[in-house]
Amino acid sequence: MSNSESDVARLAPLIGRAQSGHAPSMDALLQTVQLPLYRHILSITADESMGEDVLQSTLWTIARKLGQLRDPILFRAWAYRIATRLAVRASKAETEWKRALRDEDLSRVLDEGRDVREEPPGDPEELDRLLDGVSPAGAVVLRMYYIDDLSYAEIAEALDVPLGTVKSRISYGLETLRRRAIGARQGT
Repeated sequence: MSNSESDVARLAPLIGRAQSGHAPSMDALLQTVQLPLYRHILSITADESMGEDVLQSTLWTIARKLGQLRDPILFRAWAYRIATRLAVRASKAETEWKRALRDEDLSRVLDEGRDVREEPPGDPEELDRLLDGVSPAGAVVLRMYYIDDLSYAEIAEALDVPLGTVKSRISYGLETLRRRAIGARQGT
């Protein structure tokens, strides 16, 4: 059982209780997603103050609309989708962001069909630094996949893009990270 599957199994009863109005369950549920969502929001807004505001709006929206969620398996993707939309709006760069998500040049993608989770080059501390050289759309997908441990399907749902696009961006982003890691080791 993957981390994502065990998270769903662990969160399903909590989601059910929170949907039925159990306030302590809602608090516990929101606490489990607060930090990962904040990191995700920061990767979009790059502003701590704005990120905190967006996080509050995201948590409020989740709490208010949780009753509409029909399948607990979709909770993480649903929460990330809310966070992504609010962060993009707040950053006042929605048009540019959507263009980056939709129009990224994928002509250099080496392997779109990769389903196995490859480890990114470098150590975890180096990953954030290396992500600075990846396109915004690619960096967000790589952060969601490697740092937040979301599945391809969860990322596709959260960003409202096709599954193949997620796989392509991960593949392209990994290739970019490898080139940057090699360049960093060689001092170029």
